[in-house]
Parts: sequence; C-alpha cells; structure tokens
Amino acid sequence: MDYNKNQSDFEFIANEDLKTEFNENENSKSKIQIIAKITNDSIISIYLKNNTKDTLTLSKQDWHLYLIQEAKNKNGKWKPIEYWSYSWCGNSYLSEKITSQKIIKTETEKYNGTFETEIRFKFLIDNKIYYSNQLKCKIDITQFDIPEELTKHSTYNNVLRASNKELAEKVMFLEPNSMKEFSEKHEIWLKKITEKNKGK
Repeated sequence: MDYNKNQSDFEFIANEDLKTEFNENENSKSKIQIIAKITNDSIISIYLKNNTKDTLTLSKQDWHLYLIQEAKNKNGKWKPIEYWSYSWCGNSYLSEKITSQKIIKTETEKYNGTFETEIRFKFLIDNKIYYSNQLKCKIDITQFDIPEELTKHSTYNNVLRASNKELAEKVMFLEPNSMKEFSEKHEIWLKKITEKNKGK
C-alpha cells in the first residue's frame, strides 16, 4: 500500500468521443461522473465530469484530487490499496472551479503484480463518496497490507492521539465525516490536556 499521487492534467480538453462516452455511461444522471481508463502499464487516466447545471468547486491538495485506489481482495470485498497523505501546510489546500458539463482529467499510478482482481477509484468530494467504473487489473497481494509509513504518518498519529485506530484509518482512507469527527475529538482532547495542566 502506498499513498495516492494523482496529477491533474491542466492542458486536457475533452474530445467528442469522450463526451459521448459520458452521455452513454450508466451513471449519466449522477451529479459527478467518473470514468477511469488504463493508459499504459504504469498510468491510469481518470476523467471527471460536472454533470450539474452549476459550477462545482473541487477541493484539492497541492492540485491533487482527493482519491484513493481500491481493489477486491480474495474474498471479493472492496479494500483500499492506497491511502491519502494529508498535508499540514495551509498553503497546500486549494480549490478549482469546474463549470457545468466540463470534463477534467487526472492521472494516477497503475500497479502490477500476479493477483488478478478489479480496481476502482474512490473520490471524496464535498464530504460525499463517488466511485469510478471498475477495471480488471493485476496487483501485488501485499498492497492490501497497511504499511509502517501509514502508521507513522503525522495525520494518523494525531488522530490516534485524540481518538482511536478505527477513526485514524477512516481519515486516511477518505471516509465521509471522518475529518469532522477528528476535529471534534481533537478539541475535546485539547480541553482535557489543558485542564490537566491547570491541575498541576
């Protein structure tokens, strides 16, 4: 398991074939449509369409979209094979306005291995989850394992300090409301620390 490193393509302009594909997509009535395509052995291109009549404001971190890759494990259950690496620098947090019907593109890593499975992309947008289509791929089975890098991540440990492992993983795996829950528990934790220090 590694953290997601998707890169936005600011030069991208959707062609007519892609627009038609979105219109014929099974999720054509969804507020946000996402189509993932394998570009080559190392890259997957992900296209996101604002399917509303209004301009959509997408939150980004260092111009990366909030997304991680998931795969079906041996039991056929969807599990994360990536996590999100939050930044503690205020300047990292940006936003991009996506006009109605506009399609944007980002690229992310395609993994390789011997375990045949299906993958998909999980997006966190306005505290809601959106999924891409599924793709048949081969990955390394160890990608389901939580690495030491994740458990040593500053965000993970900040959540762990104020709450527990379950919430820490929810935050790293982009679960809705997880950051809000962390903020609330962190505030309670800070009050307890302050009161404890006053009593000394």
